[in-house]
Amino acid sequence: MKRLLPDLSFPPAPGAPAFQLFGLGDRPKHFFSDGVLRRLSDGAAVHEWRHGAAALFRPDLLRVELDGRPIVWEDEEALWWRDGAAAPVRLAASDRPIALPDFAGRPHAAALRALHAELLVCFAGPAPVPNPFVYPTAWRRDAAMAALVFERTGNLPLFAAWARSLDDPFDRNNGCEEPDNLGETLFLLGALGLGDAPLAARCEEEAKRRLGADGALAGTVDGGRHAVYAACWLRFGLEACGRDASWVPIPDEPDAYGPLFWMRREWVGPRARATLAAYDGRYPYLWWAQSHFLRRAVPAPVPTPGRPLSWEQAASMARYEALAPLSSALAAARLAAPHAWHAAEMFLHLFDQNG
Repeated sequence: MKRLLPDLSFPPAPGAPAFQLFGLGDRPKHFFSDGVLRRLSDGAAVHEWRHGAAALFRPDLLRVELDGRPIVWEDEEALWWRDGAAAPVRLAASDRPIALPDFAGRPHAAALRALHAELLVCFAGPAPVPNPFVYPTAWRRDAAMAALVFERTGNLPLFAAWARSLDDPFDRNNGCEEPDNLGETLFLLGALGLGDAPLAARCEEEAKRRLGADGALAGTVDGGRHAVYAACWLRFGLEACGRDASWVPIPDEPDAYGPLFWMRREWVGPRARATLAAYDGRYPYLWWAQSHFLRRAVPAPVPTPGRPLSWEQAASMARYEALAPLSSALAAARLAAPHAWHAAEMFLHLFDQNG
């Protein structure tokens, strides 16, 4: 099959070890690397296996195997580890149920399982984060994309406590008030049945205040003018909350983020639709979203032992020094994996392609 995306596989980082991240949802995060299971918080060893360096990574099955038997694994109930014939040790459980569908009958079920697991580990306590190593706080854009996945897999309740705690229409993570946050926040509230929450009304009021004479919401998204993208999210979020969205104009102007909004592609006008950018390869989620918008068939990613399918590199607000307990090589390469927006875009493209 002709490749219609650039090569977006996990980039090389010389000296970086193979690893697998564990800790679904609000469970404390751990990672397995070079035969040792460690806590993400401080890198301290939980257990080391005598021949663990020969272990086989099975990201699509949420486990690591040694001599044909799971030694670290995760299921709906908890995170477990075992050495030899000893009884399994229950390491971390969840306050909320976690659904782990196997996507049986779908052509790319293994990739979907691996990507779903990558999204489920992107939490810091109850808050969904882009990556649990380098992002200490939630981003509305990434959280909204993850919510689109969890709507399909029955895991939206994992967001409930965090969503109820929100009291600001913006996440302010890029040092400004990004207008797409208004729609993303509304969508998250609506998806969780919180469309009548006071914050939803605040988002709508703020959007009306920011709406300019040119039909665009004031403000920048990822450092640029992306008026089409912000307007699409606003209308999408209002509809999710059961609110009137007819007052939201969607300007038709060049917008490199316009062809990212595949959720309602008919809202994107011809000038924005024609803005097909060659995005920076360090942000692969942009390529995957554009491919989804264009309904391109793509070769399914194959889960790679010890290498997540999703990642991001050289992001301006990521704290790459936090990767040190895992790998100084990854910290030096400014390369974090998995990544919620990337995993969500890959999952949703493959899910819709196979549906």
